[in-house]
Amino acid sequence: MAAPRFRMVPAMHPVCARSPEEGKSVRFTVTIDGREVEAFAVRFQGAIRAYVNRCTHRELPLDLGDGTFFSESGRTLRCKAHGARFDPTNGACVGGLCPEGSALTSLRVEEREGALYFLGVERA
Repeated sequence: MAAPRFRMVPAMHPVCARSPEEGKSVRFTVTIDGREVEAFAVRFQGAIRAYVNRCTHRELPLDLGDGTFFSESGRTLRCKAHGARFDPTNGACVGGLCPEGSALTSLRVEEREGALYFLGVERA
């Protein structure tokens, strides 16, 4: 299966009116390759990180729609469907039912005056 192709669409307006507080998350939608895609951002260790809201295991939303992405410990992001766990700093799979070496699709976002702007998909 070929890797998905992404076309970066810079935001002219904020994708989210407020940035998350430490240890919290916000959900929003972005346009990637002409399609609206669910996404989320978290603040972890003071930094904002954003990802497409899709698990690498079964391509289900990590939060199953409730907006909760952090595990109980607050140290990993967790897929509520099957327990896959991801490093909040880079989206890498760190345990559970996610393919070894897989990672969430990282998004570049910019925080300006408390709002988040989508800048594109992170490239390795």
